[in-house]
Amino acid sequence: MVMVMAAKNDSSRPWQQVRQFFALSVLSVVVNGTNTLFWLDKWLNGSAIHDIAPAIACMVGRRAISTRTVAQALDNWQWVSDIESPLSLIGLQQYLKLWDALRGVTLSQDADRHIWMHIASGQFSSKSYYIAFFMGSISFEP
Repeated sequence: MVMVMAAKNDSSRPWQQVRQFFALSVLSVVVNGTNTLFWLDKWLNGSAIHDIAPAIACMVGRRAISTRTVAQALDNWQWVSDIESPLSLIGLQQYLKLWDALRGVTLSQDADRHIWMHIASGQFSSKSYYIAFFMGSISFEP
């Protein structure tokens, strides 16, 4: 079982590239925050938290990173409890910057929206993913 987990997390595996490409290609518009991941999704001013505050994101455990929604994180500032290690000076600067950015976030009752950035409608499809993923690659005709 350990080898299976190691293989699944191996960054050289194809699904890692697929996952990374998908994460870069979706913009989340937070409304109620229940369908958007706080630490991973690009939702705060078009950026993901790990892009805004990498020194903080690297101090958060895997479980919180992969499960904490925006609604949960903002409820009584639960995102602060996700930070498992002391922060460096740079981490503290990023923490204050993140705190200020999050103060302006308000949630309402409507559902979050996720926009696929490779098509004008913003609607994801397997076809649009395939075209975007292989854009620029060389195709060979028999």
